[in-house]
Amino acid sequence: MRRLHGGPARGGAPAAPRRPAPASRASEELARAERAMLALTCAHAGLSDGQRVLELRCGWGSLTLYMAAAFPGAEVVAVSTTRTQNPHIERAAAERGLKNETEVT
Repeated sequence: MRRLHGGPARGGAPAAPRRPAPASRASEELARAERAMLALTCAHAGLSDGQRVLELRCGWGSLTLYMAAAFPGAEVVAVSTTRTQNPHIERAAAERGLKNETEVT
């Protein structure tokens, strides 16, 4: 049985310290977790292809871009509160070939 503070297990050697995941693996895990959360958000909202979706205060557009890619028949309109965010979202949408999303400031 290992102690919570990392001390030696009963009758054994000290527990080995946990090593952090390599940066590339950690980045992949974070990206996978973000995609899972975006998918869950869309499921909770009951989104489906062909709908018109309005996202208010879209930030840097991760949900906007996810919705546009996941639902290519949907019309996604994203409203941001900052002019610097729109070019970022437009560029990312163009790089991904998304034509069903619009940004408004």
